[in-house]
Amino acid sequence: MILGMAENNADRLDEARQLIATALDLVVAADETLAAAELEQALDTVIRRGDELRFSSSSSHRRPSATQ
Repeated sequence: MILGMAENNADRLDEARQLIATALDLVVAADETLAAAELEQALDTVIRRGDELRFSSSSSHRRPSATQ
């Protein structure tokens, strides 16, 4: 009877370890997904800011028209 309980406890411990490993894998995947989303957002911001600077730079360097 004690041997059966020990085996049952060992099985539960193994199952708990597997669940913890799965949970850690999910946490890592979620962290990587979040990091990728943050990088994508930062890249979008850099591109948008670059476009804004290019637009403001090109509009400030316009030549005066002949009528001015």
